[in-house]
Amino acid sequence: INSEHESDVALWVTEDAMGSGDIYPECPSSIASKDFSSMLNERPGCFIRLETGFKDRETFPFHSKRFKFNNDVLLIGVSYWAWLVGTGLI
Repeated sequence: INSEHESDVALWVTEDAMGSGDIYPECPSSIASKDFSSMLNERPGCFIRLETGFKDRETFPFHSKRFKFNNDVLLIGVSYWAWLVGTGLI
């Protein structure tokens, strides 16, 4: 389970870095988030997921042979981590 403070900071950073239009704070859990939850038993934190889907064409799952990485997401990811580091959270 994500800790409250770290979740609040992650949401604030995400909204500041990319706006609030495409943020889904209650996304479904995944295998990765379940693995990460073991770490959260030891230290407070927050699992986030940056989706790499396309808005103008079909998107395929990560392990699909048809998966294509959306390079436009790189700037969003870098902005998020730069803002997060700037908060002193990590």
